[in-house]
Amino acid sequence: MSPTICAFALVVSLLPTPALVQQSATGDRDLKELATYALTMDTVNKIDRAMQAVAGELKKDPKFAEQMNLASELDALKKTLVQAGLAAGLQKAGMLKELPAGTNPANVKFVLDHQADLQQMQQKWQALGNSDVR
Repeated sequence: MSPTICAFALVVSLLPTPALVQQSATGDRDLKELATYALTMDTVNKIDRAMQAVAGELKKDPKFAEQMNLASELDALKKTLVQAGLAAGLQKAGMLKELPAGTNPANVKFVLDHQADLQQMQQKWQALGNSDVR
């Protein structure tokens, strides 16, 4: 597999959803549900109240509060890995002479230095994404 494809696969696998949309019975059920589901403000408000209540309870528990902080770190991690992973793959393939503005060279080096570790994580995350938890 080419370095560019590897970089792309790594980046896509870091996303919290499966890398590729799979045509399956579950996917078909989801599409049918979306086609018939009607948004209402009553439902949106009910979900909002539930989310506010859950967030309030989570803030009371230090372990959950710590996990909530991880959510913003996860967002930054995903964006940084996308940027550094694409740059590393393009650089390794000889398609990128200099890094785009705003790309941290240390992050590109990190991706290149830890490619094997990141690929192992990718495989684990893909396996998680392929399991149907319904």
